[in-house]
Amino acid sequence: MADGRFFEMRDIDFYEYDEDARRLLAQGVELDELISELRKMGCPKIGCMDVVSRIAGISLGEAKLLVRNSLAWADVKKPDERFQWRVENAARKFDGKE
Repeated sequence: MADGRFFEMRDIDFYEYDEDARRLLAQGVELDELISELRKMGCPKIGCMDVVSRIAGISLGEAKLLVRNSLAWADVKKPDERFQWRVENAARKFDGKE
């Protein structure tokens, strides 16, 4: 996009949730419950992935799997998968591989 909106998300950080996430983990909260609490606090899905990766000391890929398959985000799993499928399909068509 010419107006720069396409790149806005990469400038967003989710460090504002770190203190609460660290406190919850120190209290013995499991990662699935942590993800649920982050969502209740208003942390977006991509933010949950970022925070869980950083705070739990796991890779971003592992955090993505945990968040995508969590009970907290179960209500958007199917629509997200359909969206991802459509994007992949469009990319294949654009690349001329279909």
